Amino acid sequence: ELYNGMYISGYSSDMQLVGNHIHGGAFFNLDGSGGGPGHGIYCAANNSLIENNLIHDVQGFGIQEYSSIDPFPHDNVIRDNTVYDVGQGRHVAGGILSNGARVQIYRNLVYDVRGADNDGGVGITAQAEAQKVYNNTVYNCSWIGLDLQGSNGAIVRNNIAYLNGQNTDFTGANGNGVPTNLTQSNNFIGTNPTFVNVGTGDFHLQATSTAINAGI
Repeated sequence: ELYNGMYISGYSSDMQLVGNHIHGGAFFNLDGSGGGPGHGIYCAANNSLIENNLIHDVQGFGIQEYSSIDPFPHDNVIRDNTVYDVGQGRHVAGGILSNGARVQIYRNLVYDVRGADNDGGVGITAQAEAQKVYNNTVYNCSWIGLDLQGSNGAIVRNNIAYLNGQNTDFTGANGNGVPTNLTQSNNFIGTNPTFVNVGTGDFHLQATSTAINAGI
């Protein structure tokens, strides 16, 4: 069994996960043997809100909004969360993962995410229909900052991605070069946005930052 900080099943809806502090813990099988990584929040619900949570030092994803079977998550909002120091060198690890349709992912801060062997270490992953990824900051993730592979009809706008192994991956999962119907604009990618002090977790922009007014 895998252990998650919070788990919301796919048979739930209209949930609100707000203002939680989730951190630490080891994830293992019930017999004591080593297992796969757990997640800070695992949400398979729909029409729900994940807001203003502080998540760090977990081995899997900080927030995983996902289901491999029907009912699939949809119409959720993931906003104003801070996720850092997740992954810890494990496979299948990252900041925020969403495979829910029409999900809004905005104003989240994700940094210092570590995976292993190009399998993990992703800041924000969006892999479904009509997702909106707005105004997020993704910094110092070992693999990909913003991963939109396989999305369909996503809008990606006003995000900052800097000092990640690869700041963006907008290639299509089917090899066609781009996700289907992706709209992207006013993202600040690969240029130093001059944060105030990343060492203390202060990701406000300095007054001289060229990222100021770069959004729309």
